Amino acid sequence: MGPPRGNSAEPVCRTGVEVMTTGQDVKVFLCAPDSERSCFGCCPPIRPAHYDPLDWVGSLKREFRDNRRAFRQPSPPGRPIVGFSCWALGYLDAQGRRIGCLLHPCQNGGRDLRDRVGYGSKCAREQCLASRVFSSLKAGEQRFWLELAHGLNAFYYSSRRANPLFHVLLWGKRVLGAFSSLAASRGWSATELVWRYPFLVDPKRAPRAWRYLAQMLLESAPAPPPNEGLEGALNHLAQGAEAFFRERFPGQGGAEAVFVHQAGLGQSLADFVRLHLGCHRAPLPFLRDLQDHVRWRAQRLRGAASPGSGRWMARQGSHGTDG
Repeated sequence: MGPPRGNSAEPVCRTGVEVMTTGQDVKVFLCAPDSERSCFGCCPPIRPAHYDPLDWVGSLKREFRDNRRAFRQPSPPGRPIVGFSCWALGYLDAQGRRIGCLLHPCQNGGRDLRDRVGYGSKCAREQCLASRVFSSLKAGEQRFWLELAHGLNAFYYSSRRANPLFHVLLWGKRVLGAFSSLAASRGWSATELVWRYPFLVDPKRAPRAWRYLAQMLLESAPAPPPNEGLEGALNHLAQGAEAFFRERFPGQGGAEAVFVHQAGLGQSLADFVRLHLGCHRAPLPFLRDLQDHVRWRAQRLRGAASPGSGRWMARQGSHGTDG
């Protein structure tokens, strides 16, 4: 685990847990948010494709016990690792609640010993996308969303298919902030929120492919509408963008074509174009036109809200570029 890049707050260790202090708030890392749970999903540094620790719980428990025992000997291991296992990955506490790197600075009085495995720099900078989003949230937002993983042991907390945070956090800071504010105003827990807005945890709706549309719909909105209205607006907005793309896209070649992620129009738009529309290169003027079109459609959908009811009404009729 490494501290988030580009953050001015300095990570510090408290009782074996790495935290950031920003003003009066104490922010935590997704990898080790408290003394009861930890994530080792990025460990070991070399892993098979689609690796999930839940598939290997029995053998990993034995390995982690052995690694902890060996590390506590007078002459602990110090060799570079080979293959898909790491001798420095083990239980961090005698009860076996937390699993992580035995060489991490938080486990060694601030000394970073990770170079002993031969992948020290890789281990230090490792941070998944969900963790980067989590680090960008306010401290209160972090506490709110962590509730979704309450009660998960280290194996379930580290599993991408078992821990809902790996999915939900990919909606990004702006969407998560809007929904956590709504929940705070209504007195809802995170569990109550996703029960009322199930699309947030729907595995069929990939957050990175949809978050740009959600951001456009929630922009300047006083609060997210009920789930039915918001999902309908999301689908309507997607259909309009798809129709615009089919009718106007000039092709991925040509001198004006740029890689979408290098167009400078924001990561959320780039993800939408790549992951939803399936386009990796496009002329910059077309991408700007698409951006303007989506923003215009989103404004129309927000303006079509039924006064006083809080429900968003998708306009009936054509889903083409003229509607």
